Amino acid sequence: MKLKSILKTLSVAHLQEIQDYWNISPADLAQAKTEEEKRQALVANLYQRLQNRSLWEKVATRMSHEEHNLVHFLAIHGGDLEKTEVVRRFFDGNEKQADKVVESLARRGIVFYDE
Repeated sequence: MKLKSILKTLSVAHLQEIQDYWNISPADLAQAKTEEEKRQALVANLYQRLQNRSLWEKVATRMSHEEHNLVHFLAIHGGDLEKTEVVRRFFDGNEKQADKVVESLARRGIVFYDE
């Protein structure tokens, strides 16, 4: 459920960027008259596909070693950790590096800060 909630907060441009990165068939936005309708169509298009194992495996091959390790670290710990905990335990206290890696992953729809 958290993934869908996070997707709903993203801009249409960001959702389209994720859709493109994952090589997901584009959502049909022809009938969408407003940005909110476009967002809803994109969220519906992305939500299930971002959880698809075969798509995930393709995306995972394009992650850096550090990104891949972060995803594993988060998965091992249930995927929902406080930023301060991740910075301390995975990035040895380097918040700038944490922000850089998470932003890179967030642009691609892989890991997000839950704000």
